[in-house]
Amino acid sequence: LNELDAAIQAADVSSRIPNITSAKNGKDTIEIFPAEKTLEYELALANIPKTKEGIENNFLFKYINKTRSDKAEAILGYVDVIIDEELTEEQQRKVAILLWKSFSSKGTFSQNFSLYILKNLKRARKEFVIPEYICNSLNHLKG
Repeated sequence: LNELDAAIQAADVSSRIPNITSAKNGKDTIEIFPAEKTLEYELALANIPKTKEGIENNFLFKYINKTRSDKAEAILGYVDVIIDEELTEEQQRKVAILLWKSFSSKGTFSQNFSLYILKNLKRARKEFVIPEYICNSLNHLKG
């Protein structure tokens, strides 16, 4: 876990970002809002609050607890071992990695989690945290 976190933090920016940025040809109406890492990692990271109670009450964590309870229990066990009062930023990243790695395959996760959101939309609006870069992108589109 420590090695994976260190590798993620030390990773170079994707070469796609400069390529996409150059393609906008200086147009002010086009903005690029890149993720630091993958969408799945960013979803996990955005949904790890500073407390165990916050994690347990988070919409994404509840989904994992429902679909892969063994993984959810392992995550909470890890949190119990490392937490004093609140998780540090580094601890949040490591818990996010565990959450991210608990996701099923990309296609399966996206389809099943989308259905879970639709079936629980009221709760999702209160409990699910959308990564900041996605919010920034949507706000840019709204103008």
